[in-house]
Amino acid sequence: MMQIESEVNNEERLPEPSYDEYALSAKLAFELVSEIKATGAMPFSRFFDQALYHPTLGYYTGPQAVFGREGDFITAPLISDLFSRSLANQIIEIGDLIDDAYQILEIGAGNGTMARDILLHLKKAGKLPDKYLILEVSPNLIERQKTLIAEALPDYIDQVVWIDSPPTSAWKGVIVANEVLDALSVERFKMVEGKPQYVDVGLTINDSDKTVVFTPVLREADTALEDFYETLKTRGIELPEGYETEYCPHLESWLPPLFEFLTQGTALFIDYGYDEKEYYRPERMTGTLIAHYKHRAHEDFYLYPGLQDLTANVNFTQAATVLVDMGLEFLGYTSQSYFLLGNKLQELVAIDKAELPDTQEGELAWFELSKRVQHLIHPEEMGERFKVLAVGKNFDHALQGFELHDYAHHL
Repeated sequence: MMQIESEVNNEERLPEPSYDEYALSAKLAFELVSEIKATGAMPFSRFFDQALYHPTLGYYTGPQAVFGREGDFITAPLISDLFSRSLANQIIEIGDLIDDAYQILEIGAGNGTMARDILLHLKKAGKLPDKYLILEVSPNLIERQKTLIAEALPDYIDQVVWIDSPPTSAWKGVIVANEVLDALSVERFKMVEGKPQYVDVGLTINDSDKTVVFTPVLREADTALEDFYETLKTRGIELPEGYETEYCPHLESWLPPLFEFLTQGTALFIDYGYDEKEYYRPERMTGTLIAHYKHRAHEDFYLYPGLQDLTANVNFTQAATVLVDMGLEFLGYTSQSYFLLGNKLQELVAIDKAELPDTQEGELAWFELSKRVQHLIHPEEMGERFKVLAVGKNFDHALQGFELHDYAHHL
């Protein structure tokens, strides 16, 4: 049996997986090795998809916990329900502007915390949607989501519907995607003699010690990559020799089906990322792709497939361009901080503070609450790092989440 290794020595900075974890990763790694042996080096996007979304062994589809403090990262809804309640305030405004029965479609609901907290806030406001649709590909996560939501809203759980592909019948409402675009597969490319070349995933096999190493392999650009780079050049962006980065061609095929049967409504995309000029700054020589393993960020993308997250920052210029080219109305682009404050975050904090007891325990609770709020809105935390992009279909109304400050001019 061959041992599968990584290019990067990680003994000093990364913990070893357990026996069971390693067995799962090794099983997926051998599948990837077999595919590369049979068909040649695979596009990085294929490696990315299998590492995250393999039906039973992927990072998001396997049995391991990936969300929360026991996982590899904590998303905004897990930091405080104030995030979801503020988002729900934006949904309320949109629902009122639609002035009809509406639905919510959440893309990739994680462990279900955001869905639960949004629905609890909407219930309190008397604004529950006709249906809450959750587009989810992980059977493991679906079970967690069902359990969490059913415990909190037993009378509403029958209106929560899990789907594995976008809706195929007419509907009105709101699409919500929190930290979803960053999980779409990307292609890596490198500038070689002034031209982009794909960085695929190949193998280096050492017969003497029976090891196999995933290794980068260059491939000539196709029309899609050439066209993408030409578009960058028309916008004044030329990348230096040796520059290695990524782009997301999958956006162009992934986004349209979400809107095909939406007759009226909006979409809110919340994620970390940059406008295009910031994304491809000359000094960002290794791109934005990052791996997360056991609360450690690193750049060994081939390590322990299925056990670590792979994520690239969102190019919001590209996302907005694709959406507008689809005929959707651009509604706004701002920071997470301005979006939450525009959706009455301060009022929600005041409500929570008023409910705390006037005791030492209450003071400690207020300190913890304040710390979590700062995590959501401080510029050096998530406040500026995360952005919110909104588009509409047959919906061209100003939204309160973008009234404080709109970053549209950056795109």
